[in-house]
Amino acid sequence: MYSSPDWENPEIGSLTGAAARSFIRVIHIVISVFWIGGVLFLLFGFLSIILPSLWLGSKRPRRNTVPYSVPFLKNTIPFLRDGSQFLLTARQKFPYGATLQIPIFQDSIYLIQGPRNVAELFHDARTTVSRAYALMLHHGFGMGHAAAKAYANDTSGARLKPIPGSSAGRPEDRIILITHENLVSGLLKDGLEPITQRFQKYFAETLQSLDIHTRDREWIEGPDLVFFFEQHLGASLIRTLFGDHLLSQNPDFLPSLWEYDKRIELLASRVPRFLAPRVYRLRDKLLQWVKNWHADAVAHTKSHRHDAENHSYSDPSWGTKMMRERYQGLFRATGQDKDSVASADLAVIWASVTNVVPSSATLILQILRSERLLPTLRESLFLVSQNHKSDQNGAGFQTFESKDLDSIPLLSSLYAETLRFGVRIHIPRTAPHHDLHIGSGSTNIAPVPKGTLMVANTWLAHTDEAVWDNKQGQRPLDEFWAERFLVSRSEPSNFTSSKKVTAGNEQATSADSSQAKQGIVTLTGPTKLKANTGEDAGSVAGQGISFSTEALEGAWIPFGGGQHACPGRLLAKRVMLITAATMITNFDIEILHADSDRGKDLEFDCPRFGLGVAKPNGAVRFRIRRRKLGQQNMYEMR
Repeated sequence: MYSSPDWENPEIGSLTGAAARSFIRVIHIVISVFWIGGVLFLLFGFLSIILPSLWLGSKRPRRNTVPYSVPFLKNTIPFLRDGSQFLLTARQKFPYGATLQIPIFQDSIYLIQGPRNVAELFHDARTTVSRAYALMLHHGFGMGHAAAKAYANDTSGARLKPIPGSSAGRPEDRIILITHENLVSGLLKDGLEPITQRFQKYFAETLQSLDIHTRDREWIEGPDLVFFFEQHLGASLIRTLFGDHLLSQNPDFLPSLWEYDKRIELLASRVPRFLAPRVYRLRDKLLQWVKNWHADAVAHTKSHRHDAENHSYSDPSWGTKMMRERYQGLFRATGQDKDSVASADLAVIWASVTNVVPSSATLILQILRSERLLPTLRESLFLVSQNHKSDQNGAGFQTFESKDLDSIPLLSSLYAETLRFGVRIHIPRTAPHHDLHIGSGSTNIAPVPKGTLMVANTWLAHTDEAVWDNKQGQRPLDEFWAERFLVSRSEPSNFTSSKKVTAGNEQATSADSSQAKQGIVTLTGPTKLKANTGEDAGSVAGQGISFSTEALEGAWIPFGGGQHACPGRLLAKRVMLITAATMITNFDIEILHADSDRGKDLEFDCPRFGLGVAKPNGAVRFRIRRRKLGQQNMYEMR
């Protein structure tokens, strides 16, 4: 029979129950102690370890990294395929002026933006262009790997004093300095004036040789105005800088150069030969022609050494003293040979022609599209020719001195606006030995690591609404406005930035006035009457109109800035102004664009964003005839 256990006995049960309750209380106390201790431990750990870590993490330098959706390629495809839209979208995701890290295949590019940051980058003495230059020479212009590596290894910069941390080594190792000093001497210093005079001579000869006669003044139609300038202005520039032999010995050189220019982005993007055989064949052909030119010029120099030495700035076989000395200097540089010097010179030929020619065409197209710009400029040019006795040669062909053209503010504004509107390039820099903190007050932003590629993009800078006044939307920054760089005493400038320019994009020479050194040309004399005409004719006429790029350092950057600013910037300006003045003075030109009122429906686009300038979409049909020059006709409005 079942019997209850002993603990059911009342006496025993009562003792056992009390002990159990005591035991349970002890357990509860122990558990409570452990629970409270654990909570206190976690709280102490949070306060002493985790919270400080979080606080320090918020202060730790961070990067503004542009996100990507394809892990391996990262941002490579959108950056190369539609660079303008990619940069615009990226800029909108981050604070104004932020330095952006753009991850691409196996690397990162840092985008520097905002005028102060861009100016700071340009004037930082620790930066150089050697890495970007080496990459473009190798991939774009076919330089061998070993020769291009000599450029990349030169981290000493373009100043006489090497960048701190670099091993400058022997003089022949400083290939960036060799290149820089040669181009600065030939294009900015003593060589500028002789080259300008050569260009005026060759361009006038080219135009006078065309089958466009003054006698009957009949119109001659052409299929494309831009192609017209590619042929004739392009040939004049090559003759000016590189001599007659390059074109006379290779008649297909210029058309091949333009065809190559249309496809160079494939090379810069590292598309392999089997996917783009045509552009590789074009490059091979151009390089062979350059090497043939070099061989003939070297032979001529050896046999006519006395003649070469007596030509102070020109050379009958090299074109200019600059190109002869460039060849000699590069050939002696570390790691260079005939093939690599040919690649380097092809790069100079391409850079000297393929941007300034379409920019000149755009400048003239904008004049022709306006009902008021053409007669206004013709009147100003007539008055300048009377006051300063610009030349009219025996064939009745009017030419101008560059200093006279600089005195016309409207023409200078057209030039500056053409570059603001059209130049769309990446301007590269690298700090090979130093991390860079770009921008004041950026201590919570991680520095740009040394050795990485940084770029400032002209299109972003030239459409920055924090700098440029769009007149409350009446003058959008994606449209051309001839008067954007004109200022008057009675009206504020068209720039919203208060930071003044200090030296910058146009290094003055002895031929420049003190005001031109500051980016200012004041309207004086008879041309004052209508200098501010254009689409806003008479809006501020007679109120002391000036051309100015003041307050635009780091914002108007078609030539870059600082020590590595484009050495051909002053020559490019002279070429554009002389071309425009010569064409509209000596010729009548009308645009025959389909369904067009003076070509006002023309649209512009940049086929190689990051490497070039905007051009009209499609061919621009036109007709042209010579004008009869005389006092009345020079002054004639149409």
